[in-house]
Amino acid sequence: MNTITLLQPSRIVFGSGCAPDAAEFLAQFSVKRVLLVSGSSVRERLGDVRTALSKSGIEVVDASPIDREPTCAMFEVVLQQ
Repeated sequence: MNTITLLQPSRIVFGSGCAPDAAEFLAQFSVKRVLLVSGSSVRERLGDVRTALSKSGIEVVDASPIDREPTCAMFEVVLQQ
């Protein structure tokens, strides 16, 4: 298995309607592409996030919906896409 390093965020923001603000934050760091991981129950509600990311010039890579706690094997599949 390849080595995978996950870094914990230094900033966590939560609250009603704040998700699209992530695009502005990511753009400050010249992020070009993000992997969007979600469950099928919220997938259709992420349109505002996708739109904000696109307007900021950030490509969105969608992972297949994950409806349970992800395993390392599931993560490996997404990395191969």
